[in-house]
Amino acid sequence: LGRSHDVFVTYSYSKEKGDMHNIDAKKDSTLVYDLRTFRPSDIAYPDWNNKSWDGVSDTLFVTHMLSAGVRFNPLEQLHILAGSSYAKFKSHYVENATRANGSLYNEDTLTEQKHFTPYLGITFDVTPNQSLYASYTSIFKPQLEYKDAGGNDLPPVIGTNYEIGWKSAWNNKRLNTAVALFQIDQKNRAVYGGDDGMGNGYYINTGRVVSRGLDAEISGNLTDNWKLFAGYTYNDSKYRNDDEDYQAGQRYSQHTPRSIFRLYTNYRLPGAAHRWSIGAGMNVQSRTGNLHDQPNLKQGGYTLWHADVQYAPTDRIRLSLIGNNLSNKRYFENN
Repeated sequence: LGRSHDVFVTYSYSKEKGDMHNIDAKKDSTLVYDLRTFRPSDIAYPDWNNKSWDGVSDTLFVTHMLSAGVRFNPLEQLHILAGSSYAKFKSHYVENATRANGSLYNEDTLTEQKHFTPYLGITFDVTPNQSLYASYTSIFKPQLEYKDAGGNDLPPVIGTNYEIGWKSAWNNKRLNTAVALFQIDQKNRAVYGGDDGMGNGYYINTGRVVSRGLDAEISGNLTDNWKLFAGYTYNDSKYRNDDEDYQAGQRYSQHTPRSIFRLYTNYRLPGAAHRWSIGAGMNVQSRTGNLHDQPNLKQGGYTLWHADVQYAPTDRIRLSLIGNNLSNKRYFENN
């Protein structure tokens, strides 16, 4: 069509090995800790001579991935991106352990999974500095740590990811803005199914979670001496079907805040003080909860303030003094 187009082909390979020695020792189950006054020194150490499990395990994960795609430009303002990837995932797990009664436990499991992932995107340049886009891709995540009632690996988590957005450049392309709406639909999530009658729990792949949200960001230079970054993310994720612990419509990942706002600005002083710059910023997040079995572990929203001073004695050297959480706000990390 008299235009340039792009084609790409990539191959990636990864290999991960892990070795672990796992000991389960009995402890005093009557001990209760108050999260508000807890100190690490309060922990009662287990009795390592009274072991219920002593095992050594080795894991090997190998992934091969082949990807190919094209960026087709039928019009000067219109661009179509289409591609796909083929992944082959192998897991080898070996464990040898001794139970509390002296009996031995041995496991040697080799698992392979394959998946084809498509991608489709389209962008339209409204102006040289304004673009609209939409994209679609599928999701694939192995969950080999879960077994079904027959002792087989659960199928991978699959799903779809949709996104539409607007990107723009301002101030002679020194300032960028972006807004995006997204929806992520995950299926086949592991749900506890019960006990197989031999003391082993099993899982079924009926879990479904849908996340919808908004991303907005501005970054770059307002002037030659003034830099700005601001970003806001809203994510509302919910269960879409019932299981033993959750009900459809209940919030998923309660320890993740629904709203996060980040702001940072830096200003380089003019004139003879041009080697000095000052910066300030803030991180704001909404309230969070915790797991269903710990309903009282909740945390309100909070704001952290930051500031810094920088001095550049030469064009190649910069010295910085950075202060984080200047108001000494006490909060708990979300895990």
